[in-house]
Amino acid sequence: MSPDALTDEALLGACRTGDERAFATLLRRHHPALVALARCWPGGAHEAQRDVALAWLAVLGPVRTEPSTALSVRARAGREVARAATRRTNLPLEAPDGPLVDPDRFFPAAHELWPGEWADPPRPWGRAAARRLSQADMPRLLARRVRELGVAPGAALTLRDIHGWSAAECAAALELSEAQARSLLRSARESLRAALEAEIDSR
Repeated sequence: MSPDALTDEALLGACRTGDERAFATLLRRHHPALVALARCWPGGAHEAQRDVALAWLAVLGPVRTEPSTALSVRARAGREVARAATRRTNLPLEAPDGPLVDPDRFFPAAHELWPGEWADPPRPWGRAAARRLSQADMPRLLARRVRELGVAPGAALTLRDIHGWSAAECAAALELSEAQARSLLRSARESLRAALEAEIDSR
């Protein structure tokens, strides 16, 4: 059977028997997201690749009996990437000290109709605004803005919105509760939207 037809768990088992094609398939499926996760911590491409290599070694190691084996393969790998990057930089996954967006742009938590929602939402993007950001500019701009979010919000947004991981996988990889991960993701989305609004206005 082609490795492409196997589940991640089946591929992981094949990897442990020395199947190089199985490992190549796992890398093709998940390596880009894991490198992007590692890049949420300070450092360059070399450091990120090393973090991911350490993560794969940990995941491919002896089968564990701990509850984490119930996680998907990529969630386990993501957790190991986050641990390796944290050890490398001594920057733990913590929520930002303050709000990522000006609090005055939101209704207060006690608002009768829209508690905590946008009071001054970002303006809709029209065609003219889209033309100001070329297709070549957008990837570089997004990458820079995601890094500026900080480690924890950037990691949450990278896994959920850029690479499409589930809420449970994102929370498990970052070793957070799903409620904590949702809070980080919301803050990251709001901040990124406001940052892109400012970028468009400046052009």
